[in-house]
Amino acid sequence: MVKYAKEKSDEEIYSEVYCVFDRDTHETFEQALKIANSDKLLKAITSNPCFEYWILLHFAYTTKSFGTSGGSPYDELQPILNKYLKDNGLPAYTKNYPHFSKIISKDRLTKACKNATTINNNNCRDNNGSLDRERRHTQVVDLVTVLQELAKKIHKNDFKDSC
Repeated sequence: MVKYAKEKSDEEIYSEVYCVFDRDTHETFEQALKIANSDKLLKAITSNPCFEYWILLHFAYTTKSFGTSGGSPYDELQPILNKYLKDNGLPAYTKNYPHFSKIISKDRLTKACKNATTINNNNCRDNNGSLDRERRHTQVVDLVTVLQELAKKIHKNDFKDSC
């Protein structure tokens, strides 16, 4: 995925290229970061332990560690996420979930942005203020903020952001 994003970045027709990927149990995570960080236009948007952590933050603030028992973080997080989805009348989560628009209501998106920002700022910054990608975090909030800023430019005063 990162190699594909790098190819798009190399085409130089975009001002920025975003690549969203997670830590999970991927052995090539560090290599992917190295590739992304070597390119000025390519922005790595990472989540640790997994992308689904961002979705969970739409429902609850948590700094729980997932995947500490040696299994997949996703496998440990999914039942907790599914409980919140069920409690909110939403279908259970699976990979390639087709119901994101139902999860990302304005109120839930605001909550997720607040939760992720707090976690990223309080728990994941090193002494220089840089994100420690080995600690629990999600940068999806950063991408959402960028997309909201673009929407404001396009729609002028008609757009109200959530983050």
